Amino acid sequence: MIFNKNVNKNAKRKGSKKKPVKQKPSYTDKPSVSAEHYNDMITFYTRALEEKNAIIEKLRRDNSILMKSLVRKSEKLVELESEKIKRPAKK
Repeated sequence: MIFNKNVNKNAKRKGSKKKPVKQKPSYTDKPSVSAEHYNDMITFYTRALEEKNAIIEKLRRDNSILMKSLVRKSEKLVELESEKIKRPAKK
């Protein structure tokens, strides 16, 4: 008996049929997203962006205040050091 590997075993059975090929859904089958959804998303991201910018602006103001105070303190330190150099401490 000769065995043929290429023989389709299902073809020997009665009533066997090829499985139908599934069709890929077309892009028109997808449900359309409403304009309200897009508007909601735009307002959400706009609000988030505004909040982020407000936080950045607040941090910049705080940073400038801190830098000004740091400059004043460093100037005072320089003045104190220069006074120490001019008037050496008595022994």
